[in-house]
Amino acid sequence: MATPLEQLDLMRDLRPNWDGYGADPTDPAVIEVAKEFVRLLAALRPGDPYKDVFVSPGRAGGVLIEWADARAEHELEIEPDGTWGFLHTDRSTGQMTERRLRPTGQVVHPGVLQELRELAA
Repeated sequence: MATPLEQLDLMRDLRPNWDGYGADPTDPAVIEVAKEFVRLLAALRPGDPYKDVFVSPGRAGGVLIEWADARAEHELEIEPDGTWGFLHTDRSTGQMTERRLRPTGQVVHPGVLQELRELAA
């Protein structure tokens, strides 16, 4: 089975209407950002860094990354316009927390750093 990084590379070959319902091909810039995020996850996780990390193309040219830790299940959708959408589901309570971080012209959005800090905690 291909690693998440290999799967992301394969998304470069998607053509318009790849799903039969008019989906856009995955944006190459989004693939690069997604690869960096998956690499960051791998660096933060002990043991098998890609265990239970799943990636899939979005219909609008983005990428969805899913993973879990002891406390929560996580989803990150990276969109071509630079928006990052996080969904965290607490495993013990089922409570869902959703955040959307939109580009503001800053080099690194502070919300992204906060999100990474919380994930590393």
